[in-house]
Amino acid sequence: MNLPIGTPLTESISQSTNIQNLLLKEFPDEIELIVSKIGTSEVKVDPLPLESQEISVVLKEKKYWTKTKSQEELAVMFNEAMKQFPGIILSIQQPIESRVNDMMSGARTDVVVQLYGPDLDTLVDKGNKIIQLIKTVNGAVDVQENKVFGLPQINIEYDRKTMALYGIKVQQINNAIQTAFGGATAGVIYENDKRFDLTLRLVGEERIKPENIENLMIESQNGYPVPLKELAEIKESIGPSEIGHEKLKRRVNLGFNVRGRDLESVVNDVIATVDKNVSLSSDYEISYGGEFENFRRAKSTLSIVVPIALLIIFGILYLTFGNIKDSLLIYSVVPLSAVGGVLSLIVRDMNFSISAGVGFIALFGVAVLNGILLISHFNELGKNGVSDLHERVKQGMNERIRPVLMTTLVAALGFMPMALSTSVGAEVQKPLASVVIGGLLISTSITLFVLPVLYTLFTKKEKVS
Repeated sequence: MNLPIGTPLTESISQSTNIQNLLLKEFPDEIELIVSKIGTSEVKVDPLPLESQEISVVLKEKKYWTKTKSQEELAVMFNEAMKQFPGIILSIQQPIESRVNDMMSGARTDVVVQLYGPDLDTLVDKGNKIIQLIKTVNGAVDVQENKVFGLPQINIEYDRKTMALYGIKVQQINNAIQTAFGGATAGVIYENDKRFDLTLRLVGEERIKPENIENLMIESQNGYPVPLKELAEIKESIGPSEIGHEKLKRRVNLGFNVRGRDLESVVNDVIATVDKNVSLSSDYEISYGGEFENFRRAKSTLSIVVPIALLIIFGILYLTFGNIKDSLLIYSVVPLSAVGGVLSLIVRDMNFSISAGVGFIALFGVAVLNGILLISHFNELGKNGVSDLHERVKQGMNERIRPVLMTTLVAALGFMPMALSTSVGAEVQKPLASVVIGGLLISTSITLFVLPVLYTLFTKKEKVS
C-alpha cells in the first residue's frame, strides 16, 4: 500500500490500523491474522519510505471461507472494500511473487512498464498518459505509478549583496540552518562512565514550521541579529522524491497486476494501446518487464524444448517399432491428449502458463506409453498367428485395457495432491497437475476407441497394397 508522498509516520500508522480493522470486520471467516510493516523493512538492502507499507494477510483454510472459495475473487473483494480509503494505491500479490518482481524490475507488480528518457518532466507527463491508458484495458488492475514528484521542499536562495552589507558569509547561514533543523553538537555530558553529546536544535513542533526558517536570526559582523528572510528568498515547492537511472538514462516505473485474464493477452492489449496513443521521440523508449518478461523468456524456451521433446518421442518410437506406420499410429495420441489438457484448463478456469506447458510435455510422454502398450500387443498377436484384424483388436483390447487404465490412473492419482493443493506454490502446481490429470483421463478414453480403429484401417491398407 502506497500513501501520498510525504505522509508522516503517524498518518501511516493510523491508515494501517483502519485498514486492518476494516478487513478483519468484513472478512472474519477468511482472515486469521494481519501484520503491517511500515517504511524500511528488516532487510537493509530493501528500503521503503514511510508512506509505503506491506500488509501481510494470513488466510484461514478455505473450508472456513464463506464469501468465496477463490483466492483471486477474495483479492477483488479486498480491493473493493479498501476503495473507501481515498488517496491510497494498492497492489495485491503473493509474498514471494512480489519479492521476485521487485528484485527483477524494481516494482512489486505482475507487469512493469519502464519509461526511459533524458527529461524528468517529459517522463512524468508521458507516464501519466500511459497510466490512464492502462486503466482502460480489461484485466489490468492495481495500476501503480512511480511517484517521482510530490515531495515538499523548501528552497533558500541567498541574496549575496545583502549578505555582504551585513558581513555575513554563506557558511555562517548554512551552519545556522543545520543547527536549527538538523542539530549540532554543543558539548558533552558525563554520567559516571557514560558520555553523551549535547545536541542543540529547535524543538520538534518548531522544526515543522516553515516560518521558523524566515525568523531564524543570523549574527552580523557587528554582532546584531538579522532575520534570515532579509538575507534570502525562501520558497516552498514540490520536488522529486526519487530519480531512477538505468541504461544511462532517467527511468520511471509504472506497474499493474493482471486479474481475470491471461497475462500475455493483457500485456499485448496494453502495448497496442500505448503504441497507438503515445508518441515518443528517439530519445525515449518503453520496455515491459516483471512477470511478463519471465513469461516471454520461458515461452521462447518452451518453443524450442517442446518440438525437441516431440521429435525425441517420435525417434524413440521409430527405433522401437522400426517402421513409420506404427510410429505415426502411436503418435496420434499426442493431439488427443493435448485436447484433453486444454479442456481441463477450461473446466478449472485456468489460463495457460509455463507450468501448464511443462505439464503438456509430461502428458505427452504418458499418453504415448498407452499407445505403445496397445500397438505393440496388437503386433505381437499378429506374429503369434492371429491374422483376423478384428479378432486381433478384440483380444488385444481385452488383454491390455487393464494395463492401460492402470498406467493412466497411477499417473493421474500421483498428480492429484498437486491439483488440489492450496499451500505455498499452489499457483504453480495446480496448472501442471490439472493438464496431466485431465489430459490423461480424456485422452485415454478417446485412445481406447480411436487407436484400435486407426490400427485396423492402416493395417488393411497395408495388406491390400
